[in-house]
Amino acid sequence: MTLPGETLRDSIDAIFQQVEQALRITRDAAGYQSFKISVGRIEVANLPFIPLALIRFQALYPDITVERHEMNTARQIVALKGNNIDLGFGLPAGSLLNNAELRTEPLLESSCALLVRSDHRLANVDCLNLVDLVHERLITSARAGNAPLYDSIVARFQSAGLWPNFVCETLQAQAGTTLIEQGPGVVTGAINLFTSSPQTIKYRFINDVEPMSVQMFSRLKERDSLIFDFVEMVTEGACRWRALSLQPGESRCKYAGRFTCRID
Repeated sequence: MTLPGETLRDSIDAIFQQVEQALRITRDAAGYQSFKISVGRIEVANLPFIPLALIRFQALYPDITVERHEMNTARQIVALKGNNIDLGFGLPAGSLLNNAELRTEPLLESSCALLVRSDHRLANVDCLNLVDLVHERLITSARAGNAPLYDSIVARFQSAGLWPNFVCETLQAQAGTTLIEQGPGVVTGAINLFTSSPQTIKYRFINDVEPMSVQMFSRLKERDSLIFDFVEMVTEGACRWRALSLQPGESRCKYAGRFTCRID
């Protein structure tokens, strides 16, 4: 890391320490002893700073229970409206982006990538486009995970005069990487899904698919200060991740690549 980068990191750490000290004072003054927050998520919203925010939050409020629920974005929005969860994380698309009752906070743009075995014909192609995938057997995230997002990706293929040959749909990203090794196809998906993989697998970005926005959403009329604390921790974590990951002059694709263990 460069000297300016180290200075930025240290400055951010100092700010975090000041915020946490203020939160501890507030917590003690308010006398919080028993409380629960409920968080909805879907695998496509996996981001490294969300678990870190959960750890920080529970360190500050050790007596507060955090419940995590696996549900797709549409179900999260229904659950938020029904006060069944307090926060959601997902990739809202279409009408899900326009809801007058919810507040959305963009956390990160995640590029679409193709995962292939190192001996695949596309493994050493730097600039992939949808047309390069026309003859490929594709493994992708299941439509049940986020139907509007799935449909929008299919529409992008169709607008290019193509029809994707989906041979398998899964809700588990790691299941896709296992299938790659077994040979039935290649995997497409948001790059933040694949935080680790075998050394035999390579990532290639698909240039003509727009990046996907991973977002946090909550009730617009939320008034609970503890929910605000957690929202602030997640937002700070996202800002810190972007600041430390994206250096001047780097492309968005290179930034997205920081989420993976290796991109050749």
